[in-house]
Amino acid sequence: MRHRGFTLLEVLIALAIVGGLLVTLIYTLNYHLSIVGRHETITTATLLAKNKLLDMEKDPEEKKGVFDEPYKGYTYETFVKESPYPGISEIIVVVRADKEEVKLNEFLNKRGFTLIEVLIATTILSVVLAAIYSTFFLSHRAMEGMDEHMLKIQESRKALDILRRELDSVYFDSGDKYTSFKIEDRDIYGKQATQLTFTTFSTLRPGLSRISYYIEEKDGKLNLFKKIESPYFNENNREETQGVDIIENIEAFAIEAIYNDNWVKTWDTEIIQGLPEKLRISLTIKIKGRDVILSDMSRPRIGRRV
Repeated sequence: MRHRGFTLLEVLIALAIVGGLLVTLIYTLNYHLSIVGRHETITTATLLAKNKLLDMEKDPEEKKGVFDEPYKGYTYETFVKESPYPGISEIIVVVRADKEEVKLNEFLNKRGFTLIEVLIATTILSVVLAAIYSTFFLSHRAMEGMDEHMLKIQESRKALDILRRELDSVYFDSGDKYTSFKIEDRDIYGKQATQLTFTTFSTLRPGLSRISYYIEEKDGKLNLFKKIESPYFNENNREETQGVDIIENIEAFAIEAIYNDNWVKTWDTEIIQGLPEKLRISLTIKIKGRDVILSDMSRPRIGRRV
């Protein structure tokens, strides 16, 4: 256990170390404070010089002065010099504070525009605006036309897909007088307008359904209609069902069946007493003035091996 205190030499060494550290710390703190103050001075002087440049744009003249409170420690000096370019002057603003100095310059057009220059600029602007408007208008019309055509193609494809699945599930029994399958070859204005009637099981109504696809003319345009009704009706109990317009303004609608390795446009189970092995569906629509034929194939599956 130590009973004696520190010697004078130990105390002096400790004081010297602490003193050195304090001096270093104080110097470092003062240095950083001076950097912060310098940056603040330069930033303030730059903002004042920009404001003075804006004033000189309205009234370009050489002068000296001191800024108002709270910037009385900042002085300014302005210069106006001729540039190498005719009609253009260079304005210079110098702001000083303590030992710092900020210098900003800008070129100023001393004369206004002539009437000819204004007219030429207006003409060029009008031409550019007209070109932009024409481009926008044409692009807008093209996009609208594209959207309309794409929508028509999508609707036609959807209708074909539904018809194909219905034909895949056609039901016919030669012993059941309520079942049938019939293709009638027709035309309207020289355009193919097949009428199709068949029985199947639809998700839109319970039990066996009779579905008809047919073409009607409205206002000079051919529209494809679809009707779903019950096959069980008689004269005393007739079910009145209105057809639904599923596709408007088509060019042609055709259903063909394979018979003896040939495609035929008519079929009637009252005569043939059976369903075709394969069906070809064709739907013609007009896109951008051109006929586009959409087609699909169907194979009736009910009662057959898959």
